[in-house]
Amino acid sequence: MIKNDVPVNGIRPWEIAKKKDEASDFFFLTEIAMQIGVSVLNHDIFIESSKMWKEKGIENEKTAKEWLIKNNVTDEQWNKFAIRRAIRQAVRNWLDSSSYGCDIVHITNEYQLLTKN
Repeated sequence: MIKNDVPVNGIRPWEIAKKKDEASDFFFLTEIAMQIGVSVLNHDIFIESSKMWKEKGIENEKTAKEWLIKNNVTDEQWNKFAIRRAIRQAVRNWLDSSSYGCDIVHITNEYQLLTKN
């Protein structure tokens, strides 16, 4: 359930959240993909989790555990996010394979043109 309560300062947390649009696009894409049956293998999830750690500059399990604790992130939260990233990659792979990569060139060029400042 979405709460529309306005805090004392008049600003709802999601109105000032950094990367709000990117996060909602990511969530929506992966949610729809799961609803239509896109699934991933444990290996795919492991790859995405490894990429996530690498992006944070973390190279060993001890440092990873410390990061999770410091940032108040549970293993379950981390794994769910890795699953969503793996699903997003599966959708990208599907698009590439279904069009032999041809559609993505047009889509990318159009996106770049229409989002250019």
